[in-house]
Amino acid sequence: MSPRSLFLALAGTALAPVLWAGSALSRGPSAAGPGEAAGGGPALALTSLAALSLFLAFRRSTGRDGPALAAACSLACFPSLPDALSTSRALPLLAAVFAASLLLLILSSPAGAARPGDGRLRLAAAALPAPGVLLLSSPLGVEALFPRGLLLAPLGAFLVGETARRIGEAGGPEGLRRALALLLGLVLAAGAGAGALQARSWEDPVAFWERAAARSPSSPVVLGALAGARQGAGDGPGAEAALRRFVEEARAGSGTGLPEAGLRRGAEGAVRAALPLLAAGGGGTEAASAALEAASELSPGSPLVLRGKGERLLARGDFTEAIQVLQDSVSREPGAAGAWDALARALLPAARLPEALGASQRATGLDPANPAFARTYAETLLAAGRGGDALTVLKESLGTPPYDPVQARAFSEAERRLAKEERSAGRPGRARRLLAAALQVDPGNAACREMKDDLDRGFEAERPEFERLMEPGPDGTTAPDNILLYAAWLCRWGEFEKARPLFRLLLEQRSGTAAVHFQAGNVFWEEQGTLEGYGEAVRCYRDALARDPGYAEARNRLWRALRALGRIPEAREEARRFLDAAPAHPDSFEAEQFLGGRDGGR
Repeated sequence: MSPRSLFLALAGTALAPVLWAGSALSRGPSAAGPGEAAGGGPALALTSLAALSLFLAFRRSTGRDGPALAAACSLACFPSLPDALSTSRALPLLAAVFAASLLLLILSSPAGAARPGDGRLRLAAAALPAPGVLLLSSPLGVEALFPRGLLLAPLGAFLVGETARRIGEAGGPEGLRRALALLLGLVLAAGAGAGALQARSWEDPVAFWERAAARSPSSPVVLGALAGARQGAGDGPGAEAALRRFVEEARAGSGTGLPEAGLRRGAEGAVRAALPLLAAGGGGTEAASAALEAASELSPGSPLVLRGKGERLLARGDFTEAIQVLQDSVSREPGAAGAWDALARALLPAARLPEALGASQRATGLDPANPAFARTYAETLLAAGRGGDALTVLKESLGTPPYDPVQARAFSEAERRLAKEERSAGRPGRARRLLAAALQVDPGNAACREMKDDLDRGFEAERPEFERLMEPGPDGTTAPDNILLYAAWLCRWGEFEKARPLFRLLLEQRSGTAAVHFQAGNVFWEEQGTLEGYGEAVRCYRDALARDPGYAEARNRLWRALRALGRIPEAREEARRFLDAAPAHPDSFEAEQFLGGRDGGR
């Protein structure tokens, strides 16, 4: 064989993996369709070897590389023939094709030079490699370029005429042997052509499974896969309709006797369609719940089906059983981010916070860009008392405006929840700031608007009483204590910019008073709740202690501010000094816990 023929032989052999690379090996749109149905790696090997055998057989029969390559290309289309077959049926079929191609190679005559023939024959031989070029140019097939059936028809006509001529020349037993080779080759080429004509939508799973449903309208495998494909295409009503048919056929026992691989494919497709409907609620909840139950009966061992069962139990409020099912799911498939997220949502209402945090961290680690997982993680952080971290997670998931409405509402609700806690703790200023941030992201949150308006009314109601403190006395000046009270009131309501010049004035007038430095650190800087504020508060507390080393409350606030900044060694040293100075202080027990390491080193 010449180097050119060897190259073409290898090209024909490698064609099947090239054609399948975009679907069977990529887990892309047809992951639950023809690529998976054809059996993956073993099917690729069988088809490639069959294409090589067909190439060599027609090369021997015709003596030309062009028709031989076209024949190999036609066989490389063969994996599309078992359109919706399960793996257990596709592999034996492809094995039979391989055996037939080997028999064809055996029956073909030894290599020999073909006669030049007339001009038309040479023109046909030159044109026939075109199918291979077109097939190689499109990994998912050439339906968008030109119907493959029209390309394969000239190949068949040429091969019949050319091989019939050579059979006639041989005559006798040799002619009969060549006739058998012709018949077998035509059968293989015709099968490949039929498969090529059937696979018109490898890139469109909805069309693929709709054709399959037209042929098998009572198959739960096909109906489940169709529901999943429609949901993936954004057709919620179509997915719900397919799910109802899936449930009817599954309950009627239509899946009895089907291969496990096919049942799993149908069940997992139904789960993919049912989960969004279950999460959305409304009229589709009943159909989704029934589909998840039917999927559990068809393929109880699938990790995705187990997740669907866990979601159904979670929706019913059966947290204990949901946790068990979802733990089984993640143990079978540890890389399934959705199952970890569902497990976290089941553990959270069961008050198993450390486990819920761990599961939610696994989900966000596996799929950091999923906003639903970020919402679950933020919810677990809120439940664990880590409101700041929860807001950070939600803020990162928001991205840039315009914000996703669901994420924006989750962020504003987290802010409202924290604002409610701050209000109950007597810190209305922090609550107002949280609500203002929430309304910037989600202006339509009526609950946030109502709470902020109520707080604003409270601020305005107190204003006259505290503004009277700033009225000058008989000597025409305002008492420093009254200025301090008014400034502290402003800070309590979050009006720090209005309070800033008042504290600056007090520090100028009474710079030697420890209490003024303490109040500046406590009610102005620390009240802001920022890292900068804690840092400035530390400076103010140290200034107060420099003026009054026995100022126990300044020492108490100092070690807390250092702890908030993460400066733990300094915080421990100041906590010891606080206990030495005020062992009977109401906060001494908390300082002892901190020194004993029983508060997590916060």
